[in-house]
Amino acid sequence: MVPGVQVATVDGNDWAVSVRGFSGMFADKLLVMIDGRTVYTPLYGGVFWDVQDTLLENIERIEVIRGSGSTMWGANAVNGVINIITKSAHDTKGALLTGLAGSREHGTVGVRYTRDRRAFFLALLFLLLTLPHQAGTETASGEYALKAVFIYNFSKFVEWPESAFKTKGEFCIGSLGRSPVDQSLAALAGRSVQGRTIVFRRFNSADEALQCQVVYFSRSELARVDGILEVLRDQPILTVADREDFSRRGGMLSLDQEGGRIVFDMDYRETQRARLKPSSQLLRLARRIYGRP
Repeated sequence: MVPGVQVATVDGNDWAVSVRGFSGMFADKLLVMIDGRTVYTPLYGGVFWDVQDTLLENIERIEVIRGSGSTMWGANAVNGVINIITKSAHDTKGALLTGLAGSREHGTVGVRYTRDRRAFFLALLFLLLTLPHQAGTETASGEYALKAVFIYNFSKFVEWPESAFKTKGEFCIGSLGRSPVDQSLAALAGRSVQGRTIVFRRFNSADEALQCQVVYFSRSELARVDGILEVLRDQPILTVADREDFSRRGGMLSLDQEGGRIVFDMDYRETQRARLKPSSQLLRLARRIYGRP
C-alpha cells in the first residue's frame, strides 16, 4: 500500500482510490497520471480504475503528493497527485507472462513482449495451453478459434525447407474435408509466418493438399487417415488433427483436451522424415513426443 492513499472496492468490479479520505468511484479531486500524462474520463474528470491495464511488473515507482496541488499541477489536483512511473523500454526487453488465481480474483493473465517476436508467440502458446477450456455448444465457436490460433502459433516454431514453398511469398494452411474450424482458419489469411503471407485452401483429396505447408484433418477424413498419411508421408507438410491417436498413427500433431485444457502430442520421427524442424521450445510444451531420439 502506498502511504497516504486509500484503496477500497465499491463492488465486484469497481475500485475507489483517493487521498485524505475523499473516497468514491466518481471521485474527481485526485489527479492521476501515468508517466506524467493525465488519465481520466472526460465524462466527469475522474479515473475509471478498472480500465487502467498497466502491468505491475512494468511499474518502476509510484509518486504520491498529498495536499492541494492545483496551483502547480492544474485541474483535479485538489486533494493530491498520483504519478505512476513505468520502466523504460530498455528494462522491459524480451517476453513476460504472468498469471494470478485466487478465491476472489479468479484468474488474471498478463503478456508483455518487446522486440523478440518469437518469445512473444511462445508465451502466447504457453498461455493457450494453460487456460482452462469449457466444453459445450455455447463455447464451440470459441473452441474452433482457439484451435486455429494453436495452428498459427505452431507454424511460428517449425522450420520448413525452402523446397516446401511452391508459390513465392505464400504460406498455405489447408483443411482436408470440411470442418467447423475452417472459418477460423480462413480468418488467418493475410497474416504472416516466417515472412510469408498466409493463404487458406480447402481440399477434397490428399493429392490436392500436397501444395500446402500445414494441413488440418477434419473429422470427416479421420476414417481414412492411414491412406491420406501415406500420400503425404515424407512431404514437408505439417499434418494436424484433433484426435488423440493421430500422432501414434503417423500424423505429426495431435490436439486433445485434458483437465479442461487443450494439449498436444507430436510425432518427432515424422517431422524429421518430412525435413521439418520443430523448435526445442515447442517440444518442451508437448504432452507426449513419439519417436524422439
